[in-house]
Amino acid sequence: MTKRAIALAGGGPAAPLHIGALDYLTEQVVRFDQKDDVWALSCIGAWAGVIYNQSDEGKEVEQTKAFFRDRVFRDDVSYSRFPINNVFGPDLVGLARAATEFLLDIGNYRNLVLPDKMTEAVIDFTRFLGDQNRWNQGDLSHLALECLAANPFVRFSTSFMYLSNLTGLSRIYYKDSSFLRSIRFERLSEPDKPFIYYNAFNLDTKEIDLFSNRQPPGSNSAPG
Repeated sequence: MTKRAIALAGGGPAAPLHIGALDYLTEQVVRFDQKDDVWALSCIGAWAGVIYNQSDEGKEVEQTKAFFRDRVFRDDVSYSRFPINNVFGPDLVGLARAATEFLLDIGNYRNLVLPDKMTEAVIDFTRFLGDQNRWNQGDLSHLALECLAANPFVRFSTSFMYLSNLTGLSRIYYKDSSFLRSIRFERLSEPDKPFIYYNAFNLDTKEIDLFSNRQPPGSNSAPG
């Protein structure tokens, strides 16, 4: 029996390409559903491969398309002014924790008010108004920067952005979310499923973690 392997790479926009390729291969009766077949997956390719392999037999492409259309992608009209998909939401708890830690740290309030710099900014602004030779885009931009640098509120806001633990990262893994509960992960461990390997970047350890749906023959490592 022929053994086959397929690799689906990362990159969000590649998801429709993955699904289209799977659709075409299915039409050509080229499948990757035998026990010894291999799926090598990464990032959005992992999602496409997982959804495909947890779908009902004979409806893999149809159900994978429906999943991404209904649960991941926005319609074209919505996306044109809000180009963010449906599942990568902000980590609200993490953002709130980082903001609270910054606001409660008394050290973050030092050097916010600098009277001498504020005085210099006022003097420079007054001189600017009285010197028409400085009425140009370059001098105006420099004056604006120096005024902002002396403003306590701006100083605090700027330090809040780069000195706090706010990461700006979105998050998809919420264990109890309806999105994850809609995926039948247990089906990936059924004995007749192909080998499914996928990787993910661990933000805590700054390393790539590798996972599989079952232990390969001759391997001492447990499936992830």
